[in-house]
Amino acid sequence: MIESILFVDDESRILEGYKRTLRKVFNIVTAEGGIEALKILHSDGPFPVVVCDMQMPGMNGAQLLSEIKKIYPETVRLMLTGNAHQKTAVDAINTGDVFRFLNKPCPPQKMLEEIHEALKYHHLQKAEHELLEKTLKGSIRALIQILSIVSPKIFGHTENIKTYVIKCAKVMGIRKTWELEAAALLSQIGLVTLPDTILDSIANGERLNADERMAYEYHPILSSILINKIPRLEKISEAIRYQNEPFTSANEMSGTNLPIWSRLLKAVLDLVAGEISGLSSSGALEKLQARSQDYDPKVLVALAAVLNTKPDVSITEVCLKDLYSGMVIASDIVSLSGVLLVAKGQKLNDSILVRIKNFNLHGNLVDKVKIISAD
Repeated sequence: MIESILFVDDESRILEGYKRTLRKVFNIVTAEGGIEALKILHSDGPFPVVVCDMQMPGMNGAQLLSEIKKIYPETVRLMLTGNAHQKTAVDAINTGDVFRFLNKPCPPQKMLEEIHEALKYHHLQKAEHELLEKTLKGSIRALIQILSIVSPKIFGHTENIKTYVIKCAKVMGIRKTWELEAAALLSQIGLVTLPDTILDSIANGERLNADERMAYEYHPILSSILINKIPRLEKISEAIRYQNEPFTSANEMSGTNLPIWSRLLKAVLDLVAGEISGLSSSGALEKLQARSQDYDPKVLVALAAVLNTKPDVSITEVCLKDLYSGMVIASDIVSLSGVLLVAKGQKLNDSILVRIKNFNLHGNLVDKVKIISAD
């Protein structure tokens, strides 16, 4: 596959020169200045490599590469300049995190070599990121599967939380969502420290006393502390720490100072809590809308859009032997001795199915189970 490389310069003749000399090797895309480059990146990006001139009117190269670094951190950035002054190089490297600093005019062969080196670095970066992402995602999913078996009351709804969060993020134009998905899955981990009496009171919408309320409100902080011990999850840790904070308050961490992931989690967690208490999805949303000051308005709009496209569902009964991974349970699966195996709304996976089979070896479960089917 021919790689697309973005060249940015305010001189059109220089851009045409790059096209002539490199078009047989790369797909050369050009922009006359920083503003045009950002528009192209928004519509056609990301590019694996951006080559940018330093001295441009309006937005210089260092400023442009700094913006690109924020939006597309995996894009490798090369800086070209006719000014060999040391401060120019330092500014470019410090603000734009430049991979190579090249003097103009740069011979075609030299430019070709540098772009190839930049592409190698980009592919290495991408491979490492994908490996890390898959490793972390797999580890987190395995952890949540184990916890959903051990404590279905707490972790039985994480899949539902994750689904709502990801759908809202897409409505809001949030592109990369794997870390947000991880935040949704790990958002309840601090609840393992709470006794069942508090969890039951919360699920039933009952008022907590002062000590119980304090214990419950501490769980996001505890979750954050635990997660922060894992490398590369600092952003997830911060999102979970503030997931219960209202959007409008006198606290410093409120409004747009709150991480956007925290604002998303706040609305989704409260919506799912409403559903767990017995409200319909629309009823739970109305409850949130009645306290609209607690939520980011943009998140509420996204959540309403998600619920508006939610398919109609029906409840059907199936035999235990006919259950399979991916089914969503419509009512708690409880053993005859009173052990909660699967919570209402939980999606079945292979581990849970094995647990159900083992518990039913001696007929400890009712044979019929209610599931949710999309119409």
